Amino acid sequence: REALSTGGSLFYVGDKKQAIYRFRGGEAKLFDAVREEFTHFNVKNAYLMKNWRSQRAIVEFNNKVFSRENLKTVLYSSGIAKELGEKKESIDEILDIFKDTKQKQREDNVGGYVYVERIEEKNKQERDEIMQPKVLDLLRELKRRFQYEDIAILTRDNNEVELVTSWLLEAGFPVESEKTLNVIENSLVKEIISFLNFLYSPLDDLSFASFILGEVFSRLTNIACRDIAEFIFSLHKEGKIGGHLPLYRLFRQNYPEIWNQYIDKFFKTAGFISPYELVISIYQALKVTENFKKNQAFFMKFLELIKQKEDDYVGLGELLSYLKVAPQEELYVNVVHSSSVKVLTIHKSKGLEFGVVIIPFLRMDISPETGEKGSSSYVVPNRKGDLGIVRITKNHRVYSPLLQEIYIQSYRKACTDELNNIYVALTDRKSVV
Repeated sequence: REALSTGGSLFYVGDKKQAIYRFRGGEAKLFDAVREEFTHFNVKNAYLMKNWRSQRAIVEFNNKVFSRENLKTVLYSSGIAKELGEKKESIDEILDIFKDTKQKQREDNVGGYVYVERIEEKNKQERDEIMQPKVLDLLRELKRRFQYEDIAILTRDNNEVELVTSWLLEAGFPVESEKTLNVIENSLVKEIISFLNFLYSPLDDLSFASFILGEVFSRLTNIACRDIAEFIFSLHKEGKIGGHLPLYRLFRQNYPEIWNQYIDKFFKTAGFISPYELVISIYQALKVTENFKKNQAFFMKFLELIKQKEDDYVGLGELLSYLKVAPQEELYVNVVHSSSVKVLTIHKSKGLEFGVVIIPFLRMDISPETGEKGSSSYVVPNRKGDLGIVRITKNHRVYSPLLQEIYIQSYRKACTDELNNIYVALTDRKSVV
């Protein structure tokens, strides 16, 4: 304000359509707030309407997808407008973010290609079964015309990055991703590490509980995770957990056959064989490579890591201590090829350029809740300016205009987040999507 009032100037640039960090406090309204704050200083708006990066097919596709007419159709046909209470101001607020979306490509960017295929699936498992061969076949086809380093696969979260990475590694594709190439970030390897922690320290109830509540144990024994959770909860309710008996002994009393078949031999021999031999035996007995074929690369990397470090960390306790402080670069599933397919989240891809982009799980998943999806919890400011939290259900919204308005505003912001994520995923791409 002082600079402007003394003849200075302010220049700022941004794109509300790419505001995808609201969960970190980023707010697209700030962009307009600055302009409104300094209206009396002769504000001038300039719009950059030419896309200098993307080929014509990419630009034209996004112009159609994010046109006001198309977005309006989507909002009404999908039921989003209904969730917004059919309120024109809320719908217009979403549409206005994309009012300046239409772009032109550079004159010599006359190529490009976009292909869209809609997948109908009953559940997540069926989706993955359909998607895996499609992604792998597409990569084999693209390899005829592109280098692997030109190809990126974008997902919504790190769990999907992990899943797709495992598909590619299993099929022998060179792949590079960030977080999920860290072997001990793999959920199944974490369960094996919990088992090793228990074997090293049987009084470690938390590690034992983490193991028996995991997928490895559940798939092996056909005991549902919820049954184990109910078993542990009942022990807690009876005051037995934290008492004179450790959890493993209580488990052994209730599940003697499971204990004897899968756990007892490791319990008795853990300190007498090397960590490498121990983990090989665990893999075989717990059938991890058989039951979780998509994660074989991570299991093998973990085993390879133990083999490499066995001279430096001889005992199980030393190995477990090393895993807690191991340098990140030692924990990655190694990419031995200089040219690799990139697998990363849409957030990580923001601002990057790729020749080919594959988006296997593109969808709108609007979660207006402040807490976990389905939690019905919403943060609101109270009259004193502090933050409070309220629980809002569908019935609450019917009988309380105030709660309905809080829900609508949260839903509108979540809907904008989803559209912005899709916009970032589909734009700034070079030639193929």
